[in-house]
Amino acid sequence: MNRVALLVFCFFTFFTSLFGQTVEIPSLALSGINIKLKGEGFADSIKSFEIQFVKDGSTENYKIDLSEGSFDTSFTIHNSGNYKVIFSGIEKEETTLNVIPGILSIIPPLLAIALALIFRQVVISLILGIFSGALFIYSFDPLTAFLRLIDKYIIAAVSDVSHTQIIVFTLLFGGVIGLISRSGGTTGIANSLSKLARTRKSGMIATWLSGLIIFFDDYANALVVGNLMRPITDNLKISREKLSFIVDATSAPVASIFIVSS
Repeated sequence: MNRVALLVFCFFTFFTSLFGQTVEIPSLALSGINIKLKGEGFADSIKSFEIQFVKDGSTENYKIDLSEGSFDTSFTIHNSGNYKVIFSGIEKEETTLNVIPGILSIIPPLLAIALALIFRQVVISLILGIFSGALFIYSFDPLTAFLRLIDKYIIAAVSDVSHTQIIVFTLLFGGVIGLISRSGGTTGIANSLSKLARTRKSGMIATWLSGLIIFFDDYANALVVGNLMRPITDNLKISREKLSFIVDATSAPVASIFIVSS
């Protein structure tokens, strides 16, 4: 009986060491920027192994040291291109890594901002910015980038529970703000505050204080303070950009500081 148990234990140990190894490596990386690499489930007898990145006959070697059968490290590849990743010293199949120039990472946000300023269409500008990023990720294939834009980035983002909660909350709260505005409530509060905010400086201070008062949620803060103070700041010749900055600086930061908030 003891021999059977010993054989079962040895077989289980061998099976775990052979198939229990997991190595997490991304399929896409940016040149000159750290790449995270994790792994676990290695046998105690394995103290280290090597990873080879092969491209066009050139090879880059990295030695990975294990601690208690796992590792969590990062490394940097300075040249872009498609690499074949070879693991030496462990039971792991080859994989591929696509490294694109790191400078490309700033193009999608810059493009989205530029298009928003030119055409004044925020949603369309954001979608086009995401599409440009998908082009870089999927090797400049416009059809694949468009399909992944829909199913991976738009649908996946909308189907996320936290994202859906934010969208529904914003729509409902925006509807309430619209009702208050149409009923004259916003105008009444603005008329009351206009007695205190008579200069540009006092108008900006009143906007800042309003942002501190509404601390329970960052989205509610932006919706309420922005709609409330917009007619006042317009009368005081305070630019919309200045108003947007003050509202943004007192929305999420204030909600993050207060203990009781969403």
